[in-house]
Amino acid sequence: MSQFEKAMAVSKLKGARDRKRRETGRKVEGRKSYTERDANLVRLATRLRRYTINGRRRSLRDVSKALAGWGYLASSG
Repeated sequence: MSQFEKAMAVSKLKGARDRKRRETGRKVEGRKSYTERDANLVRLATRLRRYTINGRRRSLRDVSKALAGWGYLASSG
């Protein structure tokens, strides 16, 4: 009986996720990507990485420091 109840709950949740995905056109489950959280962060990081300083691209560490200076910190700080 408990297996049947579990199967019904799983089926109901899957149906709800699929319906929500059809209505919104976006993903419903899982961790949000950085672009879903803050598109400006991604644009700024891309711009910092792409444009050169003294003919050299910035390292990822330098990009990270610049973003931290503007208040964009990782969840770990």
